Order: sequence, then structure tokens, then C-alpha cells
Amino acid sequence: MMAYRPKIQSYNQRLAPRRRRNPYFSNSSYDHFATSKLKSKLAHISPRVWLWFFLLVIVIILSSWLFLFSNILVIKNIEVSETSLIPSFDIENLARERLTKNKFLILSESRLAVFDTKAFKNQVTERYVVDKIQVAKKIPSTLVITISEKIPAAVWFEADAYQEIDASGWVLASANGSIEGLPTIYNNGWPRINNKKVADVDNIIAFAKSLNSEFSNRFSAIRIKQLTVDNEQDTIKLVPERGAIVYFSTIDNISSQIDRLDLLLLSELKGRFEKTLYIDLRFGDKVYYQ
Repeated sequence: MMAYRPKIQSYNQRLAPRRRRNPYFSNSSYDHFATSKLKSKLAHISPRVWLWFFLLVIVIILSSWLFLFSNILVIKNIEVSETSLIPSFDIENLARERLTKNKFLILSESRLAVFDTKAFKNQVTERYVVDKIQVAKKIPSTLVITISEKIPAAVWFEADAYQEIDASGWVLASANGSIEGLPTIYNNGWPRINNKKVADVDNIIAFAKSLNSEFSNRFSAIRIKQLTVDNEQDTIKLVPERGAIVYFSTIDNISSQIDRLDLLLLSELKGRFEKTLYIDLRFGDKVYYQ
């Protein structure tokens, strides 16, 4: 007879129901944002800080409109300092040309805040030789341009034209002829003017300036007609109205050379200067003449 074996029924633990989510917001990133650090930090900002933030944004927007897009701060007046060599109306015309241009395609340079000062300065220095240029923007509608010119040191004659030049050889302006108080240097050699500058004349200009004054003081009876240079290196020639052409060395002391000339005219060439062809003082104590 078979024994009765009771049936044992096992029960599995029921799983907890899954969290039900809105099917339209099933992405877990939204829940993550809800508890993000950014939201937590923003929640701790006081209302006063938010007020100042929005006021700052409003001020920035209004300032941008006022300076960049409105017609309130538009340049109407251009003031240029008085200049002796550069025509002031030329500088004003260059500035007015910039007023018709745009910056970043949409911002008109006619507005005071947008006017490109750097580009304008480059335009001026490309056309003229200046020592310094300053541009001040004067609210509400004025542009003030101050030009500092280089000082003329001599007049340079080349290719049938007189040019005022500074001590470094920069061409400052055209001249109608010799200018009182400035030595006039005539170039009888190869052309030297290149890109608004006379090449390799620093020593010549300084020497000519000293020679013009010292020679006139020591030899007042001999009137200077020309100071000339040619292709001879370190040489400047003094051409008087009457008498011998005098050769000077631009690398030798000018006072020593004039002393030698003075001694020569008081001894060997006394009373014969107008009958002499040339006097060469370039070789120290050895003086040559004919």
C-alpha cells in the first residue's frame, strides 16, 4: 500500500510594481535635471541678486543701442589742429571718408563709438610724414584731431623739385625753392628719394646745417650759392657765387676743416680765392687746390 505524500506548493515573491512614468517624458535625463546641481544653485540665489542681474542686462542693451545703433552720438563736427606743412583740410577729408565706411559690415563709423581711430591714423601716416597724431572723441558729436609735424632741417633738390626734409631725410612737403634759415642741398648724383625718404643723408643734413652757419660766420665776404652732393662718398661741395668750389668731408670735424681753409686763404691763396678752381679739405692736414 502506497504512502500518501503531501504536495508542497512553492510561492515566488511578487515583484514590486515598477514606477509608472509619463510616456511623454520617459527620458531619465529630465529627472536628473530636476535634481541637478545647477538648479540647486539657482534656487539659492537671492531675489536681490536677480534684480541687479536683470538691471545690468537692461543697461548693457540700452548702452549698445545708444552707442552703436542710435543717431544720437553721430559725428557732425571734425576739428583739426593747425598745421604748417600738411593742409588741415586734407586731414579733415580723410576723416570724413571714414564716416562713410562700415565696421563689422553693419556698424557705421559715423557714430562716435564706432569710428576706427587706428585705421584712420594708418591712412594719415601712409600719405604724410608726421611725428605724432592723436584722435579724441568728444561727446556728443565732435572728433578732435591733433597733428604734430616733424621739424624741417633742410631743403633737398632732386629731379627739378625742392622738398622739405627732416633731420633723418623724411620728405615732409614740397617747396617752391630755398627757404630762409634752412640749408639747400642739391643732389647732382644718382636719385636718392625712395618711398618718401632720402637715403643715407643723416650725416649730410647735419653737416650741411652746421656748414651753412659756420662758413657764413667765418667768411662773410664769400656768399654761398649752393651746397651740392653727388656720387662721391662722405663729400659735400660748397659752391660760392664767385671763386673756388670747396670740398668738405662729412665725417671729419667741420671746425678743423674751416680752420685749414682760413689758414690757406690767409697764406698761399691770399687774394686769389676767386681765381682758384677748387680747394679740397677732405684729407686732414693735406690740402689740395688748383
